[in-house]
Amino acid sequence: MISLPKLVGSLAFLMGTSLASPIVKRNGTRFDPADFVVAAVRAAPPQWSLPLINYTYGGMNLDATVAYAADLIQQASDDGVGLLAFPELYFPGYPKYLDANAFVPDLVDNSLSMDGPQWRQLVAAVQHAAIYVAIGFSESDGDKLYMSQALLSPEGDVLIHRRKLRPSGGERTIWSDGNVGGLEVVDTPYGRMGMLECWEHFHPSMTFNVQAQLEDIHIGAWPYTPNYNATGWAYWQTADVNLAAARTYAVNSGAVSVVPSIGKAVIFSAQGLVLTETPDAETRMSEEPFIYTSVNTTAFRRTAYNINGEESWGTLQQIVNSFPKGNPKAQGSFVLPKEIRVDDLLKAARNGSLYHD
Repeated sequence: MISLPKLVGSLAFLMGTSLASPIVKRNGTRFDPADFVVAAVRAAPPQWSLPLINYTYGGMNLDATVAYAADLIQQASDDGVGLLAFPELYFPGYPKYLDANAFVPDLVDNSLSMDGPQWRQLVAAVQHAAIYVAIGFSESDGDKLYMSQALLSPEGDVLIHRRKLRPSGGERTIWSDGNVGGLEVVDTPYGRMGMLECWEHFHPSMTFNVQAQLEDIHIGAWPYTPNYNATGWAYWQTADVNLAAARTYAVNSGAVSVVPSIGKAVIFSAQGLVLTETPDAETRMSEEPFIYTSVNTTAFRRTAYNINGEESWGTLQQIVNSFPKGNPKAQGSFVLPKEIRVDDLLKAARNGSLYHD
């Protein structure tokens, strides 16, 4: 990968902003708040099948993925990155293979436990690199799996730990639902940071409360993304659909939005403009494993709410009060939490009764 200092001149010209190379300092202030570099991972983890549209199952290797991620974290630190974000379920890799019955046992064996040695290895890598890191992982907790995200501080502290509130489509036959407690935004010296994953960006029940907390930097993780106008993809896999949601989120939230994704990654400005993106989703992943840009965090709002804003209590009450009179005011099944025990999941996989896309 080309180091950040070598790209300073060209990036500054393209963006019309200052990109003086930030210096990561130890035992003191770590980054220049006026020149805070955010980065989005777009390289595939080990064994993940390429090209992007290849559905041949290559297996999962959590140990190899953690080791590779540790190298990326250190590389990002060496390049002056202050925040590095990984795609959805990067640990151990999003299983795009079409038959869940085949990959579920492997997924169970390679999911990441926050009490396990691989988690400790990741934390140690973050502490050594002394940068913020956002990870997406299949979390093993007790007898259940969750689609989880975590934001780690440069000291390795967990600032946010959340679980996808409502896994999408066939995902909901494998991973249990999260809870609304994960819809949080945290203060950092470089702005207020929050996170969601993939199709959560389409659902007001997931976006509204996060946006109401006025993020300055948003991590919106997708698992993989092809080029715009790529053929052979289902609509829900396309860049055209998914990056439209990420761009809309940036505009609605007024937050710089970092969108890591295997293949095509993008970083949007708070106005929804492209600050930087992967030129081609299919090429140079190992040479250019992440994209990055610099933001001036001294210009951030640094407030936790806006009582007069679009995502406010008043707006929420207007939504409730204007709920269509003809629609039943009944809870329905969508918000009911769904939990899946690993033993039941493995039994279904052995019986071949899990979904095929």
